[in-house]
Amino acid sequence: MRVSRLALPLLLLSLSTSCLLGQGASTDKGVTLPTRDGFVNVQVVNNHFQLHFLDAEKKAIEPPFDTGWIRYRSPIKGKKKNAQTLKNKPLSREGMYLTSPIPVQPPHKLFIFFGFGEGDDKMIYSNVKLYQ
Repeated sequence: MRVSRLALPLLLLSLSTSCLLGQGASTDKGVTLPTRDGFVNVQVVNNHFQLHFLDAEKKAIEPPFDTGWIRYRSPIKGKKKNAQTLKNKPLSREGMYLTSPIPVQPPHKLFIFFGFGEGDDKMIYSNVKLYQ
């Protein structure tokens, strides 16, 4: 039986993704907030935002949405202590979480606003303090 070169990596990816379902996500970093059906954990990993979705028992679940957005205020380097800029970043699905493809420059002391979903399922969070 002949197997294509892509078959094995795709099989391993699907197995690793299914193994993560139902396991506890790392919620010791970032901030965890309630949703209608569970929780969402927001953190910065390798200078990228990540939104992890959790069920009522705080076990990892697949994201119910494929896209979202995040907006944050960050200090302007070399300016007054209170000078801040507002930046927008799109969120897209990458495996078991939503992430921003554009990096977030340190320091990660931010006030964030984020949302996901459409219509009646839309959820928006505002003025969340994220210090990592």
